[in-house]
Amino acid sequence: MSTKTKKKSKEEKIHGIRQIGPGLFLVRVEKTNPRTGLAEDVRKRVHCQTMAEAVVERVKLLTELKQGGPAGNARQVRLEDYARSWLTGRLPTLKASTAARYADTLDRFILPGLGDFYLDEIDGQDVQKWFSDVSANKAASTANGYLRVLKVLVADAVAQYKLPFNPTARIRAIPERGREEMESDDPVNMLTQVEMGLFVAALRTRWPQWFTMLYLQFALACRFSEISAMMWTDLNWKKGILRIRRGNWRTIVSSAKIDRLRNTHGMTEEMRTILEAWREELVRSKHRHLDSGWMFPSKVGKPHHNSSCLTKVFKDCLKAIGVERRFSSHGLRRTANNILRKLYGGETARAITGHVTVKMTEHYSHVDVDEKRAAVEGMLSLVRGGDETPPSNENHTAQDITGEAETGEAEMGGAKTGTLAGTSSEKTGTSEECVAETEKKTA
Repeated sequence: MSTKTKKKSKEEKIHGIRQIGPGLFLVRVEKTNPRTGLAEDVRKRVHCQTMAEAVVERVKLLTELKQGGPAGNARQVRLEDYARSWLTGRLPTLKASTAARYADTLDRFILPGLGDFYLDEIDGQDVQKWFSDVSANKAASTANGYLRVLKVLVADAVAQYKLPFNPTARIRAIPERGREEMESDDPVNMLTQVEMGLFVAALRTRWPQWFTMLYLQFALACRFSEISAMMWTDLNWKKGILRIRRGNWRTIVSSAKIDRLRNTHGMTEEMRTILEAWREELVRSKHRHLDSGWMFPSKVGKPHHNSSCLTKVFKDCLKAIGVERRFSSHGLRRTANNILRKLYGGETARAITGHVTVKMTEHYSHVDVDEKRAAVEGMLSLVRGGDETPPSNENHTAQDITGEAETGEAEMGGAKTGTLAGTSSEKTGTSEECVAETEKKTA
């Protein structure tokens, strides 16, 4: 009796159909997801009295799925396959640091979430969900870095395959500045003119072994990767020029990030004096890696690994001058860019920093209250009909910087000077004094 019952139930079993209750069946079909190409299991509960009716329901479900899904495309490419090919093609043109960052971001964060999708099936909602997932418990700058890599990748795919739209175009980055920082008028990772003068003075007295390197990084407005990879052959003492030719990433040296037209800098007399003193110090101390050719060799005779070696230096100097804001090695470049822009305009600043676009110069700039006040005063003066021309913001700022630098030196206990190294400068009269003197002579 029991044997017959088992045989009967075995005969009534049909693939994809199972009775789970009186008059209730579970039907299951397999389909290929048109967006990922992966097999998916679709299940549905149906009310039927017999197995034959359940079979009919399963056929209906299978037909609906086939008719409702988009037609397949033999030329469809998954994001993962495209990303591998894309990165391989780009490697010859990428710096070692950029190539490593791209590969790590793709393998660990982008492809696990979006790699199975076909390129033409990714939409904005998919990207937004992915970005929400990867940005959880991550710093805003870190998550935005992942998004930037994806945007570059997808933009190239859209151009290559002529896709109808870019699914990453409307995805916004996370604000990297907190509310407190946004409401503050203090510059971000940047020092004011007077603070920079105090910082350099503190650096020279407290950390002389790092002074020349950081002074030169500020004077050339370059990156740590560039200053750490400079060699003595990059200097032309006779012509008075310096060239930035290389970049350093974790002691891997390659070409510099900036192009050839922007990698030559003029050597001031102050820079020459400081570099000659540094060279003499290396010779006097019989530095064991003096013959390596590196201008600032590490203990192992190579360029320094990264700017983390300067963390203690910056922390100590900032504490000494009473600045509590964040300021890093890259802040030297930002500060130099901002001062150059104020004094000589954006074009000169870009020529020195190597920035290609106006947008990047603006990104590194900080328009403070004094600049805003001078601009508003000039505008209101024109409206009142007073002066025919607004006051020159650049001249005003240059005088401010000179005055602040002198004040900063006095506060540090040094003499009033016109250079960071302490070279004396002649005192010049203001524009009002010059005008008064001219009128007196004319009378």
